[in-house]
Amino acid sequence: MTTVKGIPYLQEFFYLDSIERETGHNGQTEALDGNIEFENVSFTYPNTDSPALKDINVTIRKGEKIAVVGENGSGKSTFINLLCGMYDPTEGSIRLGGKDVKSNLSAVRNAISVVFQDFARYEASIRDNITVSDTERKASDDEIMELLRKIKVDDIVNEQKNGLDELVGSFSEKANNLSGGQWQKISIARAAYRSKARIMILDEPTAALDPMAEAQLYRNFASLTEGKTTILISHRLGIASIVDRILVFADGRIVEDGSHKELMRKNGYYARMYNAQAQWYT
Repeated sequence: MTTVKGIPYLQEFFYLDSIERETGHNGQTEALDGNIEFENVSFTYPNTDSPALKDINVTIRKGEKIAVVGENGSGKSTFINLLCGMYDPTEGSIRLGGKDVKSNLSAVRNAISVVFQDFARYEASIRDNITVSDTERKASDDEIMELLRKIKVDDIVNEQKNGLDELVGSFSEKANNLSGGQWQKISIARAAYRSKARIMILDEPTAALDPMAEAQLYRNFASLTEGKTTILISHRLGIASIVDRILVFADGRIVEDGSHKELMRKNGYYARMYNAQAQWYT
């Protein structure tokens, strides 16, 4: 029997059911490498006049560690949404491993492991919160814990009476909800669990972490990303020390592209942003 309280959820269900289905799932799920190419890409959101991205041309090589920085509204998140195939470019093309993203969505999604800024929090066990990202992978408890130790997230499990099988969330029987920082760590572990993905995207991965946890994530960055092509989106420019290259976005364009040292020598937009935050890193 449907109650009055359940009506909003039914409305959401029917809304989701009415959304146009994606095209581009051609059944190809072969592993794609980590090479990324944006060619003359522009994008304008529906019912808006101003482009969110304008004539983006950039190549990210397999295994590169990239930081995407810029002020709010500069186009950072739109750049990632297009790479993940959430939207189609208004103009231009995007290729992943030489394959057009629009026409190869299944293969693209299999190649990418992403933690969005509004990461999911599942009302389930810690184990399910981690392994849901790759249900085909059958990892033992020892394998899962080894992964968590490697990226320094095992402390969350060790604090729980039932370990990996502890139920967490606002509606769990014991109301055993995790803190924002703990949930963010779990979301990072979920991304790392997808061992076959060749690209890792972390959107503001330290936003909910305290300074100590943020510093620890930076120290364990290599263990987390291994040989994957990695894209970090952040407004905290402390990430400059752990990446190979920085893409600086402003007003929907890439206005600077280079290493931290190169961009500081240039003394342009990035240098001004970094100097404004320098007190955080000294």
